[in-house]
Amino acid sequence: MKRTYGMTCKNQRCANYKKPLEGKSCSLCKQALNAAEVTKLQKEIAFSEPYVTKYQAPCVLVELNEPLQKALQITVNKCKQEIMTNNGGETPELYQSLWSSTAEMAALHSIQHQIVKAVPLVVLSSSLDVDELAIQKESRNIGYFFDTCEGGNGAAEAIFSDFTKFTAASYALAAECDCEAGCPRCLHSTACPQHNEPLHKDVGLFLLDAISQAKLNSQNPS
Repeated sequence: MKRTYGMTCKNQRCANYKKPLEGKSCSLCKQALNAAEVTKLQKEIAFSEPYVTKYQAPCVLVELNEPLQKALQITVNKCKQEIMTNNGGETPELYQSLWSSTAEMAALHSIQHQIVKAVPLVVLSSSLDVDELAIQKESRNIGYFFDTCEGGNGAAEAIFSDFTKFTAASYALAAECDCEAGCPRCLHSTACPQHNEPLHKDVGLFLLDAISQAKLNSQNPS
């Protein structure tokens, strides 16, 4: 596959969404084509048996409790309203994934990216030493951190042991970045299997701050 810039259909309900197209309008939904990043198939290889890569490494599971889920829904709804207000009632390509995903998934996936970016700020390790994945399993949204080499390298274990240190460093890195909704420095990753969707910097910041506040409250009960 190759990512390139070309004409495509930006109607999320259309089967041609984000596919490379030619002409002035989509052949299926008839909407006008727009320039955007598209993925082109360069070469296709058929394996007689499924090609699978397997290795064993430590893995950290992250889930959000019900109060956080409700608070996130309110936060994401506010973000959506602000986006539409600032863009004349339209939704820019940059934010469309917020409408096609749950608030919980957007927040969970965002903080995973933000934490991976901040790994070198907390431990003597690279962001390449740990990876993440956010999935929906039996109606639950689940996030995983896992080491990227056989047997592990300690990065995922460090996140598990000092989670609030990582969230604090992630918050500082993202909050100090002058981008609008996320960029390769504080949020986006070229290796993301979900094509950096759904992600939003401010939604991630809200969740990172909520985690930090919960830790402070547990240490200083009223």
